[in-house]
Amino acid sequence: MTAAGTLVFAFSPLPSNCLFIAYGLTSLRLRHVAAPFAIGRFVSYAGWSWAVQSLAERLSAQHPRSFFDGYFVLGQVVGLLLLIGFTRLDWAALLEERTFRILRRPAPTPL
Repeated sequence: MTAAGTLVFAFSPLPSNCLFIAYGLTSLRLRHVAAPFAIGRFVSYAGWSWAVQSLAERLSAQHPRSFFDGYFVLGQVVGLLLLIGFTRLDWAALLEERTFRILRRPAPTPL
């Protein structure tokens, strides 16, 4: 179970320091965490590297100019909007009550 969980964690975009801080609070042997983590990160980084290289080759063939064209700007704006939406989602309500709610901004506190 620990090896499977670590392998799943290694494929996620979460930083590795979280995993190893949590490991430090347990009595597990390092090999139960380090081996699946190394395998998972190696495979996921190789996959990302291949995907980015193939995408770069396609884009450079289609658009020999700059990457700062409309698609790049649109992709950045969409990514930023998704990030804002992700942080505004009421995760407690979604996970516990299975209801979709957006968090309201807290009222400013007077100084």
